[in-house]
Amino acid sequence: MDSSQLTLYHSTAAAKLPAILTDGVVPSVETYREPLVESLIEFAEDRGISIPLDRTECSFFHPTQAIEHTTFYGTDDYDALSAPMGLGVVDGQEVTGSVAVGEYRLFGEIIHFSHTDVADRYSLVESYEEALEGYAESFVALDEFSSLDEIVSEYDHPEIMVEGGVSAESVSEVLLVKNIKM
Repeated sequence: MDSSQLTLYHSTAAAKLPAILTDGVVPSVETYREPLVESLIEFAEDRGISIPLDRTECSFFHPTQAIEHTTFYGTDDYDALSAPMGLGVVDGQEVTGSVAVGEYRLFGEIIHFSHTDVADRYSLVESYEEALEGYAESFVALDEFSSLDEIVSEYDHPEIMVEGGVSAESVSEVLLVKNIKM
């Protein structure tokens, strides 16, 4: 399979790009998501839904198909044409860790409902439980990484998870993402 079909993008602060070039894309040491992951695991176990990877031990990517639909909005905190965000570009054929895919927007809903009980006009679901169930059911382990193209077509905004992250040798380049104030 052509490696361009297996390109993955990791979004991060531009300041972290040099570390990606030397250390690769590694799981975050930040712990703010851990309670959400614990809720997800408990919810899935109670309903017999398998969560094949530990999200706290994963690095997160978006496939080529999704990055075209990702919009980064500038804020008043940045000068016009500043580049506070960056992308690590990874050759998917070099990925050696366990890989899974899930619906990124549903994990966003888990985050949303962990702060409020009220759905907004952009919500995909009406409750925290619906978000947990939807995300858990969307979570699929990939036996072969070459199956990515077929699987991600079933997602609105696929999130690719690689357990343990990827090595610096797998990073083909880093890019700055420009923000333009509107």
